[in-house]
This record gives sequence, structure tokens and C-alpha cells, in this order.
Amino acid sequence: MRSLGCILLFALLPLVASACSSNEMTVVVESDTRVNGGRSLYVLARRVERAVWETEREAPEKVSKSVFAVPADPTVIKSKALIPGTPFEMTFKRPEDVPVALYFFFTDESERWTVFFELPVPEDIEVILKRNAITAVDY
Repeated sequence: MRSLGCILLFALLPLVASACSSNEMTVVVESDTRVNGGRSLYVLARRVERAVWETEREAPEKVSKSVFAVPADPTVIKSKALIPGTPFEMTFKRPEDVPVALYFFFTDESERWTVFFELPVPEDIEVILKRNAITAVDY
């Protein structure tokens, strides 16, 4: 009888472990009212390989076109407006097959406007913005 209990335990273990793992990614952003001069900005989550992301880091205007592209850009996972100084959270299905990048479209140019996440993509990310830049990322 004891061996049957052990067999059941080992059979159910993968199911329990998978129930604890989420297929969602949540991005929480902390900002104050001075971010982006107090003006709203868009946050974009996108499926992208590192090599592509590396080249796009120098071209925010190119990436920003994907936010409102018609037809929709298939690499865009989600975009949402952020109002500085207000709580911001964005949740979406977490890709399992391709890395994810987050883009913050500040009005004034910034060297720290995007961040890249290798596989496996984290479930929860906290980003802190100051003025016109990403100042901290925690996951």
C-alpha cells in the first residue's frame, strides 16, 4: 500500500509543479510625475531576438511604428499607455519560444529606453523610471 502512495505522489508531482508556474508575464512600472515631463508615454512588449533588438536600440522611431501598425505587427505582444505618477501594470501571455523586449517611448531621446529578457522569460518584472530613462529593472 505504501508503494502505491509513492507511485501516486511521483505521478502527481509534475502536475503540481506546473500548476505553480504561470504562463503569464506581469510588468509593474514605478514612476513619478516628472517622468517624460509629466506626459503619458507608451510601453510596448514585443517578441524579438537579441540580434534584432540590438540593431533597433538605436532606432526608437522605427520600433514605435509597430505600436499602431496596420495590419498589426505580429511581434507585438501588448502595448499600453503609462501616465507618470500613477500605478501601471501590464499582464500578457509569456512567450516560451522567443525572448521579450520592453520599450518605453519617451518624448525626449533616451539611451535607456528599452530592456531585453532572454529565455526563459521571467514571470514578474518591476521597472523603475526616472525622468526619461529606465533606472532599474528587477525580476
